[in-house]
Amino acid sequence: IDGEISYYGFSLFKANGSSLGSLLLAGASNTTLDDKAFYELYKLTNLSLPQNLQTIPYKMAADCYMLENIVIPSSVTTIGNNAFENCRSLDSVDFGTTTALQQIGNWAFYNCHNLPTLTIPEGVTYVGDGAFYGCSYLTELTLPSTMLTMGDNSFALCSRLQKMNVSAA
Repeated sequence: IDGEISYYGFSLFKANGSSLGSLLLAGASNTTLDDKAFYELYKLTNLSLPQNLQTIPYKMAADCYMLENIVIPSSVTTIGNNAFENCRSLDSVDFGTTTALQQIGNWAFYNCHNLPTLTIPEGVTYVGDGAFYGCSYLTELTLPSTMLTMGDNSFALCSRLQKMNVSAA
């Protein structure tokens, strides 16, 4: 999809949510999306976000149970609360090589069971409460040297976590 996606476009996504498997929005010019933009699109497996997106909003793709991977555009500064909550099939989060990301909100990746490894990029200063709570397949985690605040239970119930890398300042 190229150009600005309007309210009506998002309504169309919701109306077809029971069968929608892929949403490729990298060419869209949106810099913002509404809260719950893709909420409960249960069969969505593939999602690419607008390349100029500034913030991933509250519950943007929460309860997209079949979502397998997400690429966070380099322009994103904040991942909102509960953005990918219960994306149980999510096995890849790609922050890219350069990013403006500074904050990962509360419960942002709550119950993303299948996520095996995670590298939080340099520049991130805040990871919220329960951000990765219940990521039970997470075995390796890399934290940036820029990390200042980690909320309560950020990595609770990550029962398979075996290796944590902490970058030096």
